[in-house]
Amino acid sequence: MKEHGKSSHKKNSKSCNSENLLEYIIKGLSASKKTSHKNETIISSIIKETSKSNMKLNEKCLINTLNIDKQDIDQSIFKEKTSSNSPAILEERKDDEYLKDKLIKLIKESFRTRGHYPQTTLDFYRLVKMIGKGAFGKVFLGVHLLTGKYVAVKSIEKKYIKEESSQKRIFQEVYILKKINHQNVIRLLEVFENKRYLFLVLEYAPKGDLLKYVKKKTRLEEDVAKEIFAQIVSGLRHCHRNLILHRDVKLDNVLLDKNNKVKICDFGVSRFVKKGQTIKEQCGTPAYIAPEIIKDKGYEGCYADIWSLGVLLYAIVTGSVPFKADNIEDLHKVILKGKYIIPNYVSESCKDLIRKMLQLNPYNRISIEAIGSHSWFDKGPEFGRRESMYDGQIRNSIFDGEHRRTHSMDKNCKKNTIAEVEPASVIRILEPILQKVEGFGYSREFVIQSINSNSCNHASVSYYLLYEEFQGEKC
Repeated sequence: MKEHGKSSHKKNSKSCNSENLLEYIIKGLSASKKTSHKNETIISSIIKETSKSNMKLNEKCLINTLNIDKQDIDQSIFKEKTSSNSPAILEERKDDEYLKDKLIKLIKESFRTRGHYPQTTLDFYRLVKMIGKGAFGKVFLGVHLLTGKYVAVKSIEKKYIKEESSQKRIFQEVYILKKINHQNVIRLLEVFENKRYLFLVLEYAPKGDLLKYVKKKTRLEEDVAKEIFAQIVSGLRHCHRNLILHRDVKLDNVLLDKNNKVKICDFGVSRFVKKGQTIKEQCGTPAYIAPEIIKDKGYEGCYADIWSLGVLLYAIVTGSVPFKADNIEDLHKVILKGKYIIPNYVSESCKDLIRKMLQLNPYNRISIEAIGSHSWFDKGPEFGRRESMYDGQIRNSIFDGEHRRTHSMDKNCKKNTIAEVEPASVIRILEPILQKVEGFGYSREFVIQSINSNSCNHASVSYYLLYEEFQGEKC
Protein backbone atom coordinates (compact mmCIF):
# COMPACT_ATOMS: atom_id res chain seq x y z
CA MET A 1 0.00 0.00 0.00
CA LYS A 2 3.01 2.17 -0.08
CA GLU A 3 2.90 4.83 -2.77
CA HIS A 4 5.18 4.36 -5.73
CA GLY A 5 5.81 6.02 -9.04
CA LYS A 6 5.82 9.57 -10.25
CA SER A 7 3.65 12.29 -8.85
CA SER A 8 1.59 14.20 -11.40
CA HIS A 9 1.66 17.99 -11.34
CA LYS A 10 -1.86 19.27 -10.87
CA LYS A 11 -2.80 22.64 -12.27
CA ASN A 12 -3.82 23.99 -8.89
CA SER A 13 -0.82 22.64 -7.00
CA LYS A 14 1.88 25.01 -5.87
CA SER A 15 5.21 24.79 -7.61
CA CYS A 16 8.51 26.44 -6.85
CA ASN A 17 11.81 27.58 -8.19
CA SER A 18 13.73 24.32 -8.59
CA GLU A 19 16.92 25.93 -7.30
CA ASN A 20 15.34 26.59 -3.89
CA LEU A 21 13.19 23.52 -3.35
CA LEU A 22 14.34 22.85 0.21
CA GLU A 23 13.51 26.39 1.24
CA TYR A 24 10.17 26.19 -0.55
CA ILE A 25 9.23 22.92 1.13
CA ILE A 26 9.99 24.34 4.54
CA LYS A 27 8.23 27.62 3.89
CA GLY A 28 5.24 25.72 2.52
CA LEU A 29 4.95 23.58 5.61
CA SER A 30 5.48 26.59 7.87
CA ALA A 31 2.55 28.32 6.17
CA SER A 32 0.24 25.38 6.78
CA LYS A 33 -2.50 26.05 9.31
CA LYS A 34 -1.79 22.68 10.89
CA THR A 35 1.80 23.56 11.71
CA SER A 36 2.34 24.73 15.26
CA HIS A 37 4.33 27.80 16.21
CA LYS A 38 6.94 25.54 17.83
CA ASN A 39 7.35 23.59 14.61
CA GLU A 40 7.69 26.79 12.62
CA THR A 41 10.60 27.82 14.83
CA ILE A 42 12.36 24.51 14.29
CA ILE A 43 11.58 24.61 10.58
CA SER A 44 13.14 28.03 10.28
CA SER A 45 16.27 26.78 12.04
CA ILE A 46 16.61 23.91 9.57
CA ILE A 47 16.52 26.16 6.52
CA LYS A 48 18.86 28.55 8.29
CA GLU A 49 21.35 25.72 8.73
CA THR A 50 20.97 24.37 5.21
CA SER A 51 20.90 27.55 3.18
CA LYS A 52 20.62 31.03 4.73
CA SER A 53 23.67 30.84 6.96
CA ASN A 54 25.71 29.26 4.19
CA MET A 55 28.00 31.34 2.07
CA LYS A 56 26.16 31.96 -1.20
CA LEU A 57 28.64 30.09 -3.30
CA ASN A 58 27.01 28.61 -6.37
CA GLU A 59 27.80 25.19 -7.76
CA LYS A 60 29.62 26.46 -10.82
CA CYS A 61 31.94 28.58 -8.69
CA LEU A 62 32.77 25.65 -6.43
CA ILE A 63 33.49 23.33 -9.35
CA ASN A 64 35.86 25.87 -10.86
CA THR A 65 37.58 26.35 -7.51
CA LEU A 66 38.14 22.63 -7.09
CA ASN A 67 38.90 22.06 -10.80
CA ILE A 68 36.53 19.09 -10.89
CA ASP A 69 34.91 17.73 -14.04
CA LYS A 70 31.39 17.01 -12.78
CA GLN A 71 29.16 14.37 -14.34
CA ASP A 72 25.44 13.97 -13.87
CA ILE A 73 24.51 11.29 -11.36
CA ASP A 74 22.68 9.17 -13.88
CA GLN A 75 25.66 9.24 -16.28
CA SER A 76 28.27 8.41 -13.64
CA ILE A 77 29.95 5.01 -13.86
CA PHE A 78 30.46 3.24 -10.57
CA LYS A 79 33.02 0.44 -10.53
CA GLU A 80 33.17 -2.26 -7.87
CA LYS A 81 36.65 -2.80 -6.48
CA THR A 82 37.59 -6.21 -5.09
CA SER A 83 40.93 -5.36 -3.52
CA SER A 84 41.77 -2.45 -1.24
CA ASN A 85 45.32 -2.45 -2.67
CA SER A 86 44.32 -2.64 -6.33
CA PRO A 87 45.73 0.05 -8.66
CA ALA A 88 42.24 1.50 -9.12
CA ILE A 89 41.72 1.83 -5.37
CA LEU A 90 45.15 3.39 -4.84
CA GLU A 91 44.48 5.88 -7.64
CA GLU A 92 41.12 6.74 -6.11
CA ARG A 93 42.76 7.40 -2.77
CA LYS A 94 45.20 9.80 -4.40
CA ASP A 95 42.30 11.60 -6.07
CA ASP A 96 40.41 11.76 -2.78
CA GLU A 97 43.43 13.24 -0.99
CA TYR A 98 43.80 15.84 -3.73
CA LEU A 99 40.12 16.80 -3.48
CA LYS A 100 40.32 16.81 0.31
CA ASP A 101 43.21 19.30 0.22
CA LYS A 102 41.25 21.52 -2.16
CA LEU A 103 38.19 21.41 0.08
CA ILE A 104 40.23 22.30 3.17
CA LYS A 105 41.74 25.30 1.38
CA LEU A 106 38.27 26.38 0.29
CA ILE A 107 36.85 26.08 3.83
CA LYS A 108 39.76 27.96 5.39
CA GLU A 109 39.59 30.73 2.80
CA SER A 110 35.84 31.03 3.30
CA PHE A 111 36.22 31.37 7.06
CA ARG A 112 39.09 33.82 6.70
CA THR A 113 37.41 36.13 4.19
CA ARG A 114 33.71 35.72 4.95
CA GLY A 115 33.34 34.13 8.36
CA HIS A 116 31.05 31.44 6.96
CA TYR A 117 31.47 27.88 5.83
CA PRO A 118 30.96 27.17 2.10
CA GLN A 119 27.67 25.73 0.97
CA THR A 120 27.83 21.94 0.61
CA THR A 121 27.56 20.50 -2.88
CA LEU A 122 28.06 17.05 -4.35
CA ASP A 123 31.76 17.87 -4.71
CA PHE A 124 32.17 17.29 -0.98
CA TYR A 125 31.46 13.61 -1.62
CA ARG A 126 32.54 10.87 -4.04
CA LEU A 127 29.75 8.59 -5.20
CA VAL A 128 30.79 4.94 -5.42
CA LYS A 129 27.74 2.98 -6.59
CA MET A 130 23.96 2.87 -6.38
CA ILE A 131 22.75 0.79 -3.43
CA GLY A 132 19.01 1.42 -3.52
CA LYS A 133 16.10 2.92 -5.43
CA GLY A 134 12.83 4.42 -4.20
CA ALA A 135 9.72 6.18 -5.44
CA PHE A 136 11.37 9.59 -5.87
CA GLY A 137 15.05 8.84 -6.38
CA LYS A 138 18.08 6.70 -5.71
CA VAL A 139 20.44 5.95 -2.84
CA PHE A 140 24.19 5.88 -3.43
CA LEU A 141 27.12 4.70 -1.40
CA GLY A 142 29.28 7.78 -1.02
CA VAL A 143 32.62 8.74 0.46
CA HIS A 144 32.80 11.81 2.68
CA LEU A 145 36.01 13.31 1.29
CA LEU A 146 37.22 15.14 4.40
CA THR A 147 37.11 12.02 6.61
CA GLY A 148 37.22 9.23 4.02
CA LYS A 149 34.22 7.59 5.70
CA TYR A 150 31.29 5.97 3.93
CA VAL A 151 27.84 7.57 3.92
CA ALA A 152 24.54 6.93 2.16
CA VAL A 153 23.52 9.72 -0.22
CA LYS A 154 19.82 9.79 -1.08
CA SER A 155 19.15 11.76 -4.26
CA ILE A 156 15.62 12.94 -4.99
CA GLU A 157 14.78 14.24 -8.45
CA LYS A 158 12.87 17.48 -8.14
CA LYS A 159 10.78 16.82 -11.25
CA TYR A 160 9.06 13.98 -9.35
CA ILE A 161 8.07 16.14 -6.39
CA LYS A 162 6.45 19.19 -7.96
CA GLU A 163 3.17 18.70 -6.11
CA GLU A 164 2.87 20.34 -2.73
CA SER A 165 1.80 17.02 -1.17
CA SER A 166 4.95 15.31 -2.44
CA GLN A 167 7.13 18.12 -1.17
CA LYS A 168 5.49 17.92 2.25
CA ARG A 169 6.12 14.18 2.34
CA ILE A 170 9.81 14.69 1.62
CA PHE A 171 10.08 17.46 4.15
CA GLN A 172 8.24 15.41 6.75
CA GLU A 173 10.93 12.74 6.46
CA VAL A 174 13.68 15.36 6.79
CA TYR A 175 11.99 17.02 9.75
CA ILE A 176 11.37 13.73 11.57
CA LEU A 177 14.94 12.53 11.05
CA LYS A 178 16.18 15.91 12.26
CA LYS A 179 14.05 15.60 15.39
CA ILE A 180 14.99 12.01 16.24
CA ASN A 181 18.32 11.51 17.95
CA HIS A 182 18.71 7.88 18.94
CA GLN A 183 21.43 5.32 18.36
CA ASN A 184 18.94 2.82 16.88
CA VAL A 185 17.48 5.23 14.32
CA ILE A 186 19.36 6.10 11.15
CA ARG A 187 20.97 9.50 11.51
CA LEU A 188 20.42 12.36 9.07
CA LEU A 189 23.81 13.99 8.58
CA GLU A 190 23.22 16.74 6.05
CA VAL A 191 20.79 18.13 3.48
CA PHE A 192 21.76 20.07 0.35
CA GLU A 193 20.58 20.56 -3.23
CA ASN A 194 21.42 21.53 -6.78
CA LYS A 195 19.24 22.42 -9.76
CA ARG A 196 18.01 18.89 -10.39
CA TYR A 197 18.29 17.06 -7.09
CA LEU A 198 17.67 17.30 -3.37
CA PHE A 199 20.27 15.30 -1.42
CA LEU A 200 19.91 13.68 1.99
CA VAL A 201 23.15 12.39 3.51
CA LEU A 202 22.58 9.58 6.00
CA GLU A 203 24.84 7.35 8.04
CA TYR A 204 25.77 4.16 6.21
CA ALA A 205 24.84 0.70 7.54
CA PRO A 206 27.13 -1.67 5.59
CA LYS A 207 25.60 -4.97 6.70
CA GLY A 208 22.33 -4.26 4.90
CA ASP A 209 18.76 -4.81 6.02
CA LEU A 210 17.34 -7.35 8.43
CA LEU A 211 15.40 -9.11 5.66
CA LYS A 212 18.62 -10.21 3.96
CA TYR A 213 20.17 -11.10 7.31
CA VAL A 214 17.24 -13.36 8.29
CA LYS A 215 17.05 -14.95 4.83
CA LYS A 216 20.73 -15.82 5.00
CA LYS A 217 20.26 -17.60 8.33
CA THR A 218 16.75 -18.94 7.52
CA ARG A 219 15.61 -17.78 10.95
CA LEU A 220 17.30 -16.31 14.03
CA GLU A 221 17.95 -18.16 17.25
CA GLU A 222 16.04 -16.47 20.04
CA ASP A 223 19.14 -15.27 21.86
CA VAL A 224 20.18 -13.36 18.72
CA ALA A 225 16.59 -12.29 18.04
CA LYS A 226 16.33 -10.77 21.53
CA GLU A 227 19.42 -8.66 20.98
CA ILE A 228 18.15 -7.30 17.68
CA PHE A 229 14.50 -6.94 18.65
CA ALA A 230 15.41 -5.11 21.85
CA GLN A 231 17.22 -2.47 19.81
CA ILE A 232 14.29 -2.13 17.40
CA VAL A 233 11.92 -1.63 20.34
CA SER A 234 14.31 0.91 21.87
CA GLY A 235 14.45 2.97 18.67
CA LEU A 236 10.73 2.75 18.00
CA ARG A 237 9.93 3.64 21.61
CA HIS A 238 11.99 6.80 21.20
CA CYS A 239 9.91 7.64 18.11
CA HIS A 240 6.64 7.06 19.95
CA ARG A 241 7.75 9.15 22.91
CA ASN A 242 8.31 11.96 20.43
CA LEU A 243 4.79 11.34 19.04
CA ILE A 244 6.09 9.88 15.77
CA LEU A 245 4.27 6.96 14.15
CA HIS A 246 6.57 5.09 11.75
CA ARG A 247 3.81 3.28 9.79
CA ASP A 248 6.13 0.99 7.85
CA VAL A 249 7.93 -1.16 10.42
CA LYS A 250 9.29 -4.24 8.62
CA LEU A 251 12.47 -6.26 8.14
CA ASP A 252 13.45 -4.21 5.08
CA ASN A 253 13.44 -0.99 7.12
CA VAL A 254 15.79 -2.22 9.82
CA LEU A 255 19.48 -1.86 8.92
CA LEU A 256 22.60 -3.22 10.61
CA ASP A 257 25.80 -1.23 10.88
CA LYS A 258 29.31 -2.70 10.92
CA ASN A 259 28.95 -3.48 14.64
CA ASN A 260 25.56 -5.19 14.14
CA LYS A 261 23.82 -2.24 15.77
CA VAL A 262 20.23 -1.74 14.60
CA LYS A 263 19.26 1.36 12.63
CA ILE A 264 15.56 1.93 11.91
CA CYS A 265 15.19 3.70 8.57
CA ASP A 266 12.74 4.89 5.89
CA PHE A 267 10.48 7.47 7.51
CA GLY A 268 8.88 8.36 4.16
CA VAL A 269 5.32 7.59 5.32
CA SER A 270 5.84 8.45 8.98
CA ARG A 271 3.90 11.21 10.67
CA PHE A 272 3.31 12.98 13.96
CA VAL A 273 0.29 11.93 16.00
CA LYS A 274 -1.78 13.53 18.73
CA LYS A 275 -3.83 11.92 21.46
CA GLY A 276 -7.33 11.18 20.20
CA GLN A 277 -6.45 12.14 16.62
CA THR A 278 -8.04 9.90 13.98
CA ILE A 279 -5.80 9.12 11.02
CA LYS A 280 -7.42 8.27 7.70
CA GLU A 281 -4.43 7.59 5.43
CA GLN A 282 -3.75 4.03 4.39
CA CYS A 283 -0.09 3.13 4.07
CA GLY A 284 2.37 0.43 4.99
CA THR A 285 3.48 -2.93 3.62
CA PRO A 286 0.66 -5.49 3.06
CA ALA A 287 2.06 -8.35 5.18
CA TYR A 288 2.72 -6.03 8.14
CA ILE A 289 -0.33 -3.79 7.96
CA ALA A 290 -2.61 -3.57 11.00
CA PRO A 291 -6.29 -4.63 10.74
CA GLU A 292 -7.59 -1.21 11.77
CA ILE A 293 -5.87 0.30 8.74
CA ILE A 294 -7.43 -2.30 6.43
CA LYS A 295 -10.89 -1.53 7.82
CA ASP A 296 -10.44 2.04 6.55
CA LYS A 297 -12.50 3.57 9.34
CA GLY A 298 -9.65 5.59 10.79
CA TYR A 299 -7.11 4.69 13.45
CA GLU A 300 -5.30 6.49 16.22
CA GLY A 301 -2.18 6.47 18.30
CA CYS A 302 0.83 4.21 17.84
CA TYR A 303 -1.01 0.91 17.95
CA ALA A 304 -0.43 0.15 14.27
CA ASP A 305 3.33 0.09 14.84
CA ILE A 306 2.88 -2.45 17.66
CA TRP A 307 1.04 -4.80 15.29
CA SER A 308 3.85 -4.46 12.74
CA LEU A 309 6.36 -5.19 15.51
CA GLY A 310 4.49 -8.41 16.22
CA VAL A 311 4.74 -9.46 12.58
CA LEU A 312 8.43 -8.55 12.57
CA LEU A 313 9.21 -10.61 15.69
CA TYR A 314 7.32 -13.58 14.23
CA ALA A 315 9.36 -13.21 11.04
CA ILE A 316 12.79 -13.13 12.66
CA VAL A 317 12.19 -16.20 14.89
CA THR A 318 10.41 -18.30 12.22
CA GLY A 319 11.76 -16.98 8.90
CA SER A 320 8.24 -16.35 7.61
CA VAL A 321 5.28 -14.03 8.18
CA PRO A 322 2.14 -14.98 10.14
CA PHE A 323 -0.34 -13.89 7.48
CA LYS A 324 -0.09 -15.13 3.88
CA ALA A 325 -2.29 -15.16 0.78
CA ASP A 326 -2.04 -15.22 -3.00
CA ASN A 327 -3.42 -11.70 -3.45
CA ILE A 328 -4.00 -8.51 -1.47
CA GLU A 329 -7.74 -9.04 -1.07
CA ASP A 330 -7.29 -12.50 0.44
CA LEU A 331 -4.40 -11.26 2.57
CA HIS A 332 -6.63 -8.60 4.07
CA LYS A 333 -9.24 -11.23 4.94
CA VAL A 334 -6.61 -13.38 6.65
CA ILE A 335 -5.31 -10.43 8.67
CA LEU A 336 -8.81 -9.37 9.72
CA LYS A 337 -9.46 -12.89 11.05
CA GLY A 338 -6.26 -12.65 13.06
CA LYS A 339 -5.61 -16.40 12.98
CA TYR A 340 -2.08 -17.73 12.63
CA ILE A 341 0.07 -20.61 13.84
CA ILE A 342 3.35 -20.22 15.73
CA PRO A 343 5.77 -23.16 15.24
CA ASN A 344 6.42 -25.39 18.25
CA TYR A 345 10.13 -24.59 18.32
CA VAL A 346 9.37 -21.01 19.38
CA SER A 347 9.57 -20.59 23.16
CA GLU A 348 6.39 -20.05 25.15
CA SER A 349 7.48 -16.63 26.36
CA CYS A 350 8.21 -15.51 22.78
CA LYS A 351 4.83 -16.87 21.64
CA ASP A 352 3.16 -14.90 24.43
CA LEU A 353 4.84 -11.65 23.37
CA ILE A 354 3.86 -12.17 19.73
CA ARG A 355 0.24 -12.85 20.71
CA LYS A 356 0.13 -9.72 22.88
CA MET A 357 1.28 -7.59 19.96
CA LEU A 358 -0.99 -9.25 17.36
CA GLN A 359 -4.28 -8.40 19.03
CA LEU A 360 -7.08 -7.52 16.60
CA ASN A 361 -8.37 -4.86 18.98
CA PRO A 362 -5.62 -2.20 18.96
CA TYR A 363 -6.47 -1.12 22.51
CA ASN A 364 -5.73 -4.63 23.79
CA ARG A 365 -2.19 -4.68 22.38
CA ILE A 366 0.79 -4.55 24.68
CA SER A 367 2.30 -1.07 24.92
CA ILE A 368 5.75 -0.24 23.60
CA GLU A 369 6.85 0.34 27.20
CA ALA A 370 5.50 -2.99 28.48
CA ILE A 371 7.34 -4.91 25.76
CA GLY A 372 10.60 -4.14 27.55
CA SER A 373 9.24 -5.70 30.76
CA HIS A 374 8.09 -8.90 29.10
CA SER A 375 9.41 -12.20 30.47
CA TRP A 376 10.94 -13.16 27.10
CA PHE A 377 13.79 -10.73 27.79
CA ASP A 378 14.45 -12.22 31.23
CA LYS A 379 15.82 -15.46 29.84
CA GLY A 380 18.95 -16.24 27.88
CA PRO A 381 22.55 -15.00 27.98
CA GLU A 382 23.59 -11.66 29.42
CA PHE A 383 23.82 -9.61 26.28
CA GLY A 384 22.70 -6.47 28.07
CA ARG A 385 25.84 -5.64 30.01
CA ARG A 386 27.73 -3.95 27.25
CA GLU A 387 29.25 -0.57 26.70
CA SER A 388 27.00 2.10 25.28
CA MET A 389 28.11 3.49 21.94
CA TYR A 390 27.46 7.00 23.16
CA ASP A 391 28.22 7.65 26.79
CA GLY A 392 30.86 5.05 27.65
CA GLN A 393 29.00 3.79 30.72
CA ILE A 394 28.21 0.12 31.33
CA ARG A 395 24.50 -0.52 30.93
CA ASN A 396 22.54 -3.11 32.85
CA SER A 397 19.68 -3.39 30.39
CA ILE A 398 19.49 -4.49 26.79
CA PHE A 399 17.35 -1.42 26.27
CA ASP A 400 20.37 0.90 26.42
CA GLY A 401 19.87 1.90 30.02
CA GLU A 402 16.20 2.83 29.69
CA HIS A 403 14.22 1.66 32.73
CA ARG A 404 11.92 -1.31 32.20
CA ARG A 405 8.78 0.43 33.35
CA THR A 406 5.33 0.41 31.84
CA HIS A 407 4.25 3.81 33.16
CA SER A 408 6.60 5.96 31.08
CA MET A 409 3.95 6.67 28.46
CA ASP A 410 0.33 5.71 28.05
CA LYS A 411 -0.74 3.41 25.21
CA ASN A 412 -1.76 6.32 23.03
CA CYS A 413 1.69 7.88 22.69
CA LYS A 414 1.00 10.53 25.31
CA LYS A 415 4.21 11.75 26.91
CA ASN A 416 4.47 12.11 30.67
CA THR A 417 7.28 13.19 32.96
CA ILE A 418 9.56 10.19 32.49
CA ALA A 419 9.06 10.12 28.73
CA GLU A 420 9.75 13.81 28.42
CA VAL A 421 13.06 13.59 30.23
CA GLU A 422 14.25 10.53 28.31
CA PRO A 423 17.79 11.42 27.23
CA ALA A 424 18.64 11.40 23.55
CA SER A 425 21.86 9.83 22.32
CA VAL A 426 24.62 12.11 23.50
CA ILE A 427 27.53 13.05 21.27
CA ARG A 428 30.36 14.19 23.52
CA ILE A 429 32.96 16.77 22.64
CA LEU A 430 36.27 14.89 22.45
CA GLU A 431 39.47 16.88 22.04
CA PRO A 432 41.24 14.53 19.55
CA ILE A 433 38.24 14.56 17.20
CA LEU A 434 37.71 18.28 17.65
CA GLN A 435 41.31 18.92 16.62
CA LYS A 436 40.87 16.80 13.49
CA VAL A 437 37.79 18.73 12.40
CA GLU A 438 39.61 21.99 13.14
CA GLY A 439 42.27 20.74 10.75
CA PHE A 440 39.62 20.68 8.01
CA GLY A 441 39.31 24.46 8.37
CA TYR A 442 36.36 24.80 10.73
CA SER A 443 36.71 26.96 13.82
CA ARG A 444 36.61 25.26 17.21
CA GLU A 445 33.71 27.41 18.37
CA PHE A 446 31.68 26.63 15.26
CA VAL A 447 32.21 22.87 15.59
CA ILE A 448 31.24 22.83 19.27
CA GLN A 449 28.17 24.95 18.59
CA SER A 450 27.14 22.64 15.72
CA ILE A 451 27.42 19.52 17.87
CA ASN A 452 25.64 21.00 20.88
CA SER A 453 22.76 22.31 18.74
CA ASN A 454 22.44 19.05 16.75
CA SER A 455 22.97 20.96 13.51
CA CYS A 456 23.07 19.34 10.08
CA ASN A 457 26.08 20.94 8.41
CA HIS A 458 29.37 19.71 7.00
CA ALA A 459 31.31 20.41 10.18
CA SER A 460 28.90 18.29 12.26
CA VAL A 461 28.97 15.55 9.60
CA SER A 462 32.76 15.44 9.80
CA TYR A 463 32.73 15.30 13.60
CA TYR A 464 30.03 12.62 13.77
CA LEU A 465 31.74 10.30 11.28
CA LEU A 466 35.03 10.51 13.18
CA TYR A 467 33.19 10.11 16.48
CA GLU A 468 31.46 6.93 15.29
CA GLU A 469 34.80 5.51 14.21
CA PHE A 470 36.28 6.34 17.61
CA GLN A 471 33.39 4.70 19.47
CA GLY A 472 33.54 1.65 17.20
CA GLU A 473 37.22 1.16 18.02
CA LYS A 474 36.39 1.18 21.74
CA CYS A 475 33.85 -1.65 21.41
